Amino acid sequence: MWDSFIQGDIITIRFYSRDTLGNENYEEINVLKDDPVDLPKFLTNPIGFLIPTIGLVAMIPFTIKLNRSRYSKALNKKEKDKLGKVLVATFFLLSLIALFNFF
Repeated sequence: MWDSFIQGDIITIRFYSRDTLGNENYEEINVLKDDPVDLPKFLTNPIGFLIPTIGLVAMIPFTIKLNRSRYSKALNKKEKDKLGKVLVATFFLLSLIALFNFF
């Protein structure tokens, strides 16, 4: 029966008593249904969220430094395009991993 109530419902419970002399009485209490909230995945498994997030944050300065390096300047257009695609794919993969650990 408890599961048929929705979150926030107030349930009144009445307790009756009767003694041997025939006196009767009752007390009521109100109970508020408050189901526990499921924690997001990143709180239950913070390492699974932190590693890709740190990777994403580290990608930004790494990409900037790589693009300004002598190595990058020595590449031709085709090689630079390939390197750019690898960096974008890595960033996308790390973003997906972080998102799936968030939800």
